[in-house]
Amino acid sequence: MQVSVNGEMKTLPQECSVKEMLQLLNFHNEWLGVAVNMEFVPKDAFEKTILKEGDKVDVLAPVSGG
Repeated sequence: MQVSVNGEMKTLPQECSVKEMLQLLNFHNEWLGVAVNMEFVPKDAFEKTILKEGDKVDVLAPVSGG
């Protein structure tokens, strides 16, 4: 299935969870934030949130500043 991840089209297996997507695309930072179709997904829901064809996923890393 095709989903947009940070503006790039990616091919993922059907029934792919957010957690599986992060592993497949080599996102390994434990502090990542994820939004699916502009809705924040809590970290404890990564495993049970299943992506669908055409979803728009934004993966965000924390930024420090000051």
